[in-house]
Amino acid sequence: MIGTLIVVLTIGSFASEADDLQALNNAAARFVVAMQSVLDLPMAADCFETNSRADEFAAAKVAYYKAAREAIPSLIQMAKGERTGNQYGEDLIELFRGSGQEADQAATEMLLSKLRECENSREQQTVQDAERVAEQFLKDFGQLDGV
Repeated sequence: MIGTLIVVLTIGSFASEADDLQALNNAAARFVVAMQSVLDLPMAADCFETNSRADEFAAAKVAYYKAAREAIPSLIQMAKGERTGNQYGEDLIELFRGSGQEADQAATEMLLSKLRECENSREQQTVQDAERVAEQFLKDFGQLDGV
């Protein structure tokens, strides 16, 4: 009976880790698309288009870091070399160590600059809030033992 319970808990743990990593993978893909959409924003884009892309970007960024927070246990195990069974695991770890940070920063700066030109734009605050979510995650992730 105890052996069966341990097997069920172990299988459930692996399934949960796989779900967390898949959710993170999906969120990362959405975030990359949103970043690229912002970076491809025409210089002559009107406020409506800029606000729309800002909303998409901020939502994708927050979702990405929320999924990352939920996947931390799995990411730590991968970073320590305890688990290497997922193809995209190492790529996800690299994202937190700085890859992609330049594109994110460029997209954030571009959006904030364009949003300053738009009157009564609430999206500027939304983008700044998303930036704070990212900064807090990176601060927390960097303080974890073994990472």
